[in-house]
Amino acid sequence: LTESEDVLAQTVITHLSTGASDFAIFSQSAPATATWQCHAKGRIGPGADAPAAFPLDAKRAELSSELTPEAFYDTYQQRGISYGPEFRVLKQIWYGSGEALAQVQLSDEEWAGAKHYQIHPIWLDAGLQLAGATLDQQAASVTHLPVGIERLILPATQGQAVQWVYAKQQAAAANGGHSAAPLIDLQLLAADGTVMVAIEGLRLQPVAPEQLLAS
Repeated sequence: LTESEDVLAQTVITHLSTGASDFAIFSQSAPATATWQCHAKGRIGPGADAPAAFPLDAKRAELSSELTPEAFYDTYQQRGISYGPEFRVLKQIWYGSGEALAQVQLSDEEWAGAKHYQIHPIWLDAGLQLAGATLDQQAASVTHLPVGIERLILPATQGQAVQWVYAKQQAAAANGGHSAAPLIDLQLLAADGTVMVAIEGLRLQPVAPEQLLAS
């Protein structure tokens, strides 16, 4: 998508008799054609009880390996994914086998803008970034991109900022044995461990370097 290219976008919501709603997000390139491309679809429904508070202190003590932000983002750079300064929000990363915990630090400008969102987009991006730290050494040498999620849980809790993110890779059995496209569970946490957002089944798809260059 270039700066001079116009694209029409629309979100279609269909209310169901069950009380849930289906949604789909489409785009249409200009000049207008009869074809709308569907980019995402899903179902919105009432949630379950809010998840229990996350044990931050216990998990930090459990994860003995630590990664500096410089090393973390250099690893992404080596795989063809470049994060600019405004997106480098993970400041401390602890990790173990198949899981990782990180502290989130926004700039003053980003903090000021956070009040306009229920969940700031950069907090969601921080979770996607940390997902890569759950991969084993062999998988981590391959570039992965997020291609879908099974479920996103948005508890009613509001008014707190996300200051931590936690990521854990699902066991291969829960993933149908497909380790090439791992599934990651994410939790975006307030300072006291309150779960602000939970993402279940984030699917990471391996891509070849030439695919990234083509995009």
